[in-house]
Amino acid sequence: MIKLIIFDLWKTLATIANPLYHFSLLIKKEFKLKQYEDEIISAFEKTVQTKYWETEFDSYNALAKNLGIKPTKENTMKILAVRDKAEANINIYKFAIPLLKQLREKGYKTGLLTNSSIFIYRTIKENTKLLDYIDYPLFSFQVGTVKPDPIIYLEMQRIANLKNKEILMIGDTYSKDVQAPKELGWNAIHFKDDYNKLKEDLKKYAIEIK
Repeated sequence: MIKLIIFDLWKTLATIANPLYHFSLLIKKEFKLKQYEDEIISAFEKTVQTKYWETEFDSYNALAKNLGIKPTKENTMKILAVRDKAEANINIYKFAIPLLKQLREKGYKTGLLTNSSIFIYRTIKENTKLLDYIDYPLFSFQVGTVKPDPIIYLEMQRIANLKNKEILMIGDTYSKDVQAPKELGWNAIHFKDDYNKLKEDLKKYAIEIK
């Protein structure tokens, strides 16, 4: 029996205002980097999203170093400017909070498991009500690692104190939100930006939502 339903954040419950704005691609072009975009994204996740940074400048200065960019004030500010444009105006999907409310009313616990920085956490907490409907919010910066590292999933399970089969993970990235949880014995649903399909998938676990 499912007792805890955990959601990914990005492209599952929320998105940035301009999802077509590619931070990694623009950084690659701006600094003429030789790394692939996936490598830039990985460096971003492992640098910015895994630590309690005191300032944004410090986090992006460290990112510059890890990308092989000369960590000057000018270069760090350029990276921050690109980031600010990429992460401006986080939009919570219209179905997200009503869905979370329904699940709570039906007696399920809700979780959030996301690769996100302390700065995103603050933005969501200050500018949205999303976390009001999450029982167990867990951000990568709080754990010191990112999905699909098993540690982050196991920390969520430790906090919730539930068995593998009592947990259901929902997210848009197959490797991080479906494959990795299933390897730990969790249940998982691959969300493909289709709320009606999600409702049908939830029925397979005897979870009926509107």
